[in-house]
Amino acid sequence: MQELWAYIHACQPEILILEPPCTAFGSWSNINRSQPSFAQTKRAGLALARLALQLANFQFSRGRGFLIENPRNSLLWQIKGYIRLRQKQGVEDRQVDQCAYGLSAPNG
Repeated sequence: MQELWAYIHACQPEILILEPPCTAFGSWSNINRSQPSFAQTKRAGLALARLALQLANFQFSRGRGFLIENPRNSLLWQIKGYIRLRQKQGVEDRQVDQCAYGLSAPNG
């Protein structure tokens, strides 16, 4: 973790692309909640979601950009910190249909 923050401070990236795993927050998480391993998945997902939020807020406070990718119906967007971030003036919320940009299933 220290290496990541050292890199961010040293390199001052113009934009960060952050993708907290949707396994803990996406629509499949409703089904996976009954699995014994879901508690671990959720802990890891929350830790990475908190890190992504810290990084996004850091970037915002320095006038630099960030992009957070997660499904529209992800529970990530219901976390208070993400709600506050999305309400900040200058933060934009966009929905992008990945199929329109060529995303397809492995079998076509």
